[in-house]
Amino acid sequence: MVFGPSKVVQPDVVFVSSAQKSIVESACIRGVPELLVEVISEGTWRRDRVDKKAIYEQFGVAEYWIIDPDSRLIEVFTLAKGTYRLQARGAGAEK
Repeated sequence: MVFGPSKVVQPDVVFVSSAQKSIVESACIRGVPELLVEVISEGTWRRDRVDKKAIYEQFGVAEYWIIDPDSRLIEVFTLAKGTYRLQARGAGAEK
């Protein structure tokens, strides 16, 4: 994902609708998709929850999901007036 000259990230999951397919290039995606998903793993907590979230918010990604498999938690953030708001939070049952 290329948002700008110094803003390049690699999310775990990207959704681009057919209406926005022009942002998909052969080597990368240049532009703002509708949805980005990050799956937190050991060592990526700060990058996913703080750094990438701030980048996605800054560039206007409409929806951002954070999945934490260890905590069995999914958080869904939606952009409202340029700021992410927690839209939904789901926690899985214990095994």
